[in-house]
Amino acid sequence: FFFFFGQIVGFDRETGAGNTTILNSIAVFFFLTSGKIYIGDSEKKFDVEENPNLTKKLIGYVPEKSILPKNIRVIEFLDYVANLHELSGEEKKDAIDFVVKKCSLKEVLNKKIKELSKGYAQRVSFAQALIFNPPNLILDEPFSGLDPAQIIQIRQLILDLSQEKAILISTHILQ
Repeated sequence: FFFFFGQIVGFDRETGAGNTTILNSIAVFFFLTSGKIYIGDSEKKFDVEENPNLTKKLIGYVPEKSILPKNIRVIEFLDYVANLHELSGEEKKDAIDFVVKKCSLKEVLNKKIKELSKGYAQRVSFAQALIFNPPNLILDEPFSGLDPAQIIQIRQLILDLSQEKAILISTHILQ
């Protein structure tokens, strides 16, 4: 299937049908045993398995299960992720400022990740996916374990991001 900037595409299959496996494969967390995944458009596309580094530059991924390190402060983690994406100087500062504002993280920047609520941890996960400003986002069950107020906040964040990014979302919370 295809999706484009300004679109949110829902990916809803029954539990246990391989949703997370497919999303992990698109985001090159691991490779398929058969089949191919291509990224691009009808004129220019490439195989993600043959171009994993390019793929990782084009996709921000928010996994269903947190992979955040527990014993470092939020600001240290954001700095680490920015460094991984080869951001430095003013560009890195601007990127961190952007995700802190966009994900409403200012009040928890100096807290260790293990001290965060599920909602704030999810926001940090969004921040790491956004810090390098990818054109595409893949969100695997981004509302899992959140309370109703947090769901509203994350849903608004997704709507805001959809104005400038293509978003593929897997969720069982359809509203």
